[in-house]
Amino acid sequence: EYVSYWGNLAKIQYFGDTDSLCYRKSPGTEDNSGDYNVYAQEETLEISGNAVTLKGGNGAYSLAIWTDGSYAYSISVTDPLSRDAFGALLEENCSSDLPSWWLPKAYRRKFCPQRSRQASSLKRATV
Repeated sequence: EYVSYWGNLAKIQYFGDTDSLCYRKSPGTEDNSGDYNVYAQEETLEISGNAVTLKGGNGAYSLAIWTDGSYAYSISVTDPLSRDAFGALLEENCSSDLPSWWLPKAYRRKFCPQRSRQASSLKRATV
């Protein structure tokens, strides 16, 4: 599901059978997650030169927020991830030059299996 709010916030949401992932990007540096929960645990990681704040509890994180100085980003998941798993997801996929249609690699098969198959077929057909 792709949504643009007032031309200032892009939201891409992926749904699996029992969980989901929400990616947001907006101009500015403020938290754009829309998540106002108070979390028991916060940790900061350095990813692609940006300080990323993970929020969660008991060693599992549901929210990541960061900025590159021009844009604010957030990723929320309904099935919490460990620090290492969230870090790997961010390290593999996050940079400030991502296109607006960004789809996290770790979630492609889980949330959009038909798109992954279509993309693979398209690659084979065009190579």
